[in-house]
This record gives sequence, C-alpha cells and structure tokens, in this order.
Amino acid sequence: MSVNGSAHANPDSRRRRVELLHPLCQAVVRPARDAGTLAGPARPRGRPAADPRDAQIARLEKEKAKLEQELAKARIVVDVQSKLQALLASDLTLLLAARLLRRVRFAKL
Repeated sequence: MSVNGSAHANPDSRRRRVELLHPLCQAVVRPARDAGTLAGPARPRGRPAADPRDAQIARLEKEKAKLEQELAKARIVVDVQSKLQALLASDLTLLLAARLLRRVRFAKL
C-alpha cells in the first residue's frame, strides 16, 4: 500500500495484476459467460427506469388540482346566481306591490 492509502497508486503493480487476471479471464470467466452460467450484475447500471405509475400519479394529481379550481369557480357562480335571484325576487315583489298599490289608489278615486 502506498503513502496515500491507495492500493492502485503504483501503475506497475496494477499492470502486473491485470496480466495475472487475463489468463484467468480467458480460462474461467469467458467459457462460463458463453455458456450462460455466469450471472450478470445484480441490478442494471445507471439510473433506475421510471415507474409508469409515477407518471400516471403526477398526471392525475395535476388533473385533480385543475378540477378543484373549476369546482371552486362553479361554487362562486352558483353563489352569485342565488344571491342575484334572491335580489331580483325581492325587487320583483316590491315592484308588484307598488303596482298593486297604484291600482288600489286608482280604484278608490
């Protein structure tokens, strides 16, 4: 081991190790790999594949938020319409009462 603690610091020792492993690779590993008895890595390298359910969940959450906003707008519209209907109904009642009073006044004359 070298001063910096790395076993691979000396390029000569690394080259010797590779030269020793090369015949082993040819004699043992390649035939096993070709026969299919050599297992590959436990999991594939790189970033794991995205789960399609995650994309669907994100899409549904976005759609839910949009629908909640539309529902809030619809509730506001219904509230305004009910208040307007109540206001118009009271105005109509006053108008009809005023007309009725006019008729009663003209009938007495």
